[in-house]
Amino acid sequence: MTATVFVDTNVLIYALDAANLKKQEAARVWRTELWKSGRGRISYQVLQEFYAKVTRTWPGARREARAEVRDLLAWHPVAVDDRVLERAWTIQDRYQLSFLGLFDRGRGSLGFLPVPPNRGLAGEPRPGRRLGD
Repeated sequence: MTATVFVDTNVLIYALDAANLKKQEAARVWRTELWKSGRGRISYQVLQEFYAKVTRTWPGARREARAEVRDLLAWHPVAVDDRVLERAWTIQDRYQLSFLGLFDRGRGSLGFLPVPPNRGLAGEPRPGRRLGD
């Protein structure tokens, strides 16, 4: 797969949080692959959420959190503007999706992937896939 992949805040947090080692390892593997392939993408909202959560959870990690945000700028954060809103409305109408869902959990619907990941090219649901999988 060569499409870019939108990364949600939780993936970035899981990569740091040792509270759940299984999630931490999975997030680290995924993040490493995206760095190597150059396919990772995020939004400015994700960067803001990441920084806020890290500094709230680990107050002494402000410097490290800022460094991570600076590094993640290489993933070309997406700003929500009029073009993004228009695209979201088009996709919402075409696939009958929740508007807020288009901005949530990295579904890729805002230009990262050509169609939502649980849909085929003709818009039909893919068997065994739930929205957000």
